[in-house]
Amino acid sequence: MSDDTPASATGKDRAAWFALLDSWGAERQGHTAIARHLVETHGVSGGHAQSVSVGYEQERGLRELGQSSGGDRQVGTSRTVNAPADRCTAALADEELRRRWLPDGEFDVRPVGPGSR
Repeated sequence: MSDDTPASATGKDRAAWFALLDSWGAERQGHTAIARHLVETHGVSGGHAQSVSVGYEQERGLRELGQSSGGDRQVGTSRTVNAPADRCTAALADEELRRRWLPDGEFDVRPVGPGSR
């Protein structure tokens, strides 16, 4: 997060937000409480509250770069296949077909939007 990101969107730069969070005792609060505090007490939008919260946690050594609030790290991957979209959807939704296309992977198929998987 650059110094300009929060300032242009919230009227405060990183140093100002971090000082405010320090005075509130944010180091002992946890990510969800920090973000909620920024939204409810200071009127920061949800996305900017997340950005300021994560930046604060990284700056204070509470979270490493790339680490989730739960302490884990996640990795994503993609693969391009030469097939129609409906065939790809069917193959990924059906475990037996999916194993034929991608035999070595473990998958967690979950919803990403209304009516899609």
